[in-house]
Amino acid sequence: VELRRRGADGRDETRTREPRSAKERRIAKMVGKNLKSVVEEVRAGFGSLRDAPRELWLIFALKVAESFAYFSMSTVLTLYLTDEFGLTDLQAGTAYGWWGTLTSLFGFVMGPAIDLLGVKRSLCLGFLVSACARVLCAITQNVSVMYVMLMVALPVGGALGIPVMVIGIKQCTTPGNRGFAFGLFYTVMNVAALASGLVLDFFRVRIRHGLGWEGFSEHSVYNNGLRLLLLLGGFVSAGGALVALRFRELGNLESDHDSDAGNSEEKFKAREIVGGALKTTYQSVKSLLSSKEFLKFLIVCLITVNLKTIFRHLDATLPKYQIRAFGCNTPVGLIYSINPFMIIVLVPIVSAVTRNFNHFDMIHKGSYISALSPFWMVFIQREWAPVLFVVFLSLGEAIWSPRWYDYSMSVAPAGQEGAFSALSAAPVFMAKLPTGILSGYLLQTFCPESYSCDDGPTQPVDPFESSTCNGKSLWYIIGMLTLTSPLLLLVFQRWLRPATYERPPDYDSVRSQEAGDTPSSAKAILGVEDGEFEIRHFVHHT
Repeated sequence: VELRRRGADGRDETRTREPRSAKERRIAKMVGKNLKSVVEEVRAGFGSLRDAPRELWLIFALKVAESFAYFSMSTVLTLYLTDEFGLTDLQAGTAYGWWGTLTSLFGFVMGPAIDLLGVKRSLCLGFLVSACARVLCAITQNVSVMYVMLMVALPVGGALGIPVMVIGIKQCTTPGNRGFAFGLFYTVMNVAALASGLVLDFFRVRIRHGLGWEGFSEHSVYNNGLRLLLLLGGFVSAGGALVALRFRELGNLESDHDSDAGNSEEKFKAREIVGGALKTTYQSVKSLLSSKEFLKFLIVCLITVNLKTIFRHLDATLPKYQIRAFGCNTPVGLIYSINPFMIIVLVPIVSAVTRNFNHFDMIHKGSYISALSPFWMVFIQREWAPVLFVVFLSLGEAIWSPRWYDYSMSVAPAGQEGAFSALSAAPVFMAKLPTGILSGYLLQTFCPESYSCDDGPTQPVDPFESSTCNGKSLWYIIGMLTLTSPLLLLVFQRWLRPATYERPPDYDSVRSQEAGDTPSSAKAILGVEDGEFEIRHFVHHT
């Protein structure tokens, strides 16, 4: 193909470009087709929720409130503990790790209490406890009170709120629209995270000294931007409690009929609930531990712990590093907001374009991008280096994170998906505390605090002129630890890949059938009914 244009000297210039190959045209056509299908699926998804009860939309509103309050606190917690209570980096990192660990622990042990209370009362109590805890965190100047709120009140409030919203979505949806509802649930969480990041810089930089009221100390909630931010999170949680009051107790919409009063009384007997839960848990664990595929998956979970804990450094390590390396006015919140923004935009696009790729391969390849992202701050010691770090971290997350759920569900035995997911989360749960401790140790060793933002530099500083913050060593250690995950997947992938699912004899004819025309022989082989076949078929054969 010849391209002609007039050059700067007035003479015509001719360039030749080869036409696109057939492969390039096929790729372009496939991408366009997949992107179009994304729009159609989103439109159909919202259409499927048209008749959903109002409680579903209340849950989405509650998720926005809880996520905003959580992210607005998690991104500044270690900074807040050091600036307001004088904790060292190691002490602040350890407190951050315990907060995350106990939140997960309370979520495991409070299941029977949730069953006793029901969805509405659990949500109301959880949001009320969280609101009181966040308000006390904002106004207290006693470190002991702060510890009690972090280690007890906030984990209890989170355990009564976050898992219950998942239960509420199941009650408010049917098998046909449940997948889209959970996807929307994940999206609104990232919208709230985006908003919290944008608000953070306003409170931390613009109104660093709060309202400037005379007669109150600089550590008063009225004269401190970070305290005002936590107070806002408490008010948002209080608003969530008011929203939860409008919630009605609903049965599962896929049930044929509601339970009668006698069944309801039996359902809420604590002894039966606890006994049945323990028996079911024991049987599930025993069955799973004897499964070769589960042991493979558990090893993959252990290998990818370092990959997943990089996101904790996004909260616990990056904000302090940015302020100490580049000045107090560094846009910490704006840079943090890049992550949820990219996830919101990229996840549906990447999922559509790569839907025919193997789950394990997507996790493996995407993990390289996330694992290599910290090295931008090893090679480039400039204020914009964290932008590259967050961009590449988010790009990798958009590739591997959505496929992680697909992968876990595809290898889970039928009927044991819940126990499979819970046990697979154990390695990350156990790694939260060590990650917090490591974050504090690295900051204290390689980038200690050398000035206060009340009298320190507000404009970006040249890190090469400062010997107090050794960002290269700090992020090199984090990067090397994170890089172990994709490298170990590469070394052991031969043994860790899930077993190939055996296709039914009439697999080709099954693919060409509509949902209602599925051959009975394929259903018999898979052991599923009509409504369940398409989901299982998609999981095993994409």
